[in-house]
Amino acid sequence: RSRYSIEKDGTVYMMSETGVVPGVKESDIIEKGRLGPGQMINVDLISGEFKDNIKIKSEIASRHPYGEWIANQRKDVGSLEFPEERIYDDATATFAQASFGWGLEDIGMQIQDMAGSGKETTYSMGDDAPISVLSEKPHTIYNYFKQRFAQVTNPPIDPLREGVVMSLAMTIGKKESIYKVSEQGARLIHLESPVLNEAEMKRIADFAEPENGGFKQSTVSTRYDIADGPSGIKKAIDAICDKAVEDVKSGAEVLILSDMAADQSELDSTTYIPPMVAIGAVHHRLIETGLRMDVGIVVETGSAWSTHHFACLVGYGANAVHPYLALETVKQWHGQQRTQKM
Repeated sequence: RSRYSIEKDGTVYMMSETGVVPGVKESDIIEKGRLGPGQMINVDLISGEFKDNIKIKSEIASRHPYGEWIANQRKDVGSLEFPEERIYDDATATFAQASFGWGLEDIGMQIQDMAGSGKETTYSMGDDAPISVLSEKPHTIYNYFKQRFAQVTNPPIDPLREGVVMSLAMTIGKKESIYKVSEQGARLIHLESPVLNEAEMKRIADFAEPENGGFKQSTVSTRYDIADGPSGIKKAIDAICDKAVEDVKSGAEVLILSDMAADQSELDSTTYIPPMVAIGAVHHRLIETGLRMDVGIVVETGSAWSTHHFACLVGYGANAVHPYLALETVKQWHGQQRTQKM
């Protein structure tokens, strides 16, 4: 809502609302306006030149052939239909759901609402459930994290109504320093959304081919043997961090942290590092070794099925999330007789 006014003598006023600055005469104003979403103005204090939004952005955009660089170097992953083939049978899918902490409400409310109507479940404003740290029942690790505050914006900030200034798009790959501008900096994989399905994961894998970009990729399993006991998780975390550093040093530009089990046998004999712990540990190990900007990290997990889960994973370092079990649960739900009769 910011407004600006320019007087005949070159004085520029910037204010939140008209009338905030006293003594400004309407007859002295030669130009005035407001800043819309994503807009800016600039006053050069040395030359005294005033630049509006279009002039600023035109100058920056004309410094280099950015469009040409992106067309030549960037690979795009748009929204793709996920395949109908199942990765597990019903019994194995149900076992996997239980092992990842799913409850019946998660399937009956969240999955059913999102798959059936394409929108999130509407909850009541009040929540009288005990906070996780005081609860006597086990919780997924996401439940121990809460949004610190809620900010109301007018108009609502989302990629649908405010697409000019907000986007869900993410990039993965080796990022160039912001202080160095070259065509190589455009060599990235551009994702329309941080939430990926199987077809989009396959598209990313295709970019590993030399003729299709040559984005070297590596998958690190976050599963470990149940036989290792409770202390096994510390050893497993160290192992995936060491493997991540080794792979990135070897040139990996896309790192996939995956807790996917191949079959029921692997589900029976192994467990997994909670994805928030895994991504947080790997993210910070790569920062410590100066390698984080050399790689994009995708979390492939059965332990993510709500927007809060995705937000936590992205907040802890993930560039994208492949919620394979959530998508598998959609297929399982869709195949049920009562769903077909709805």
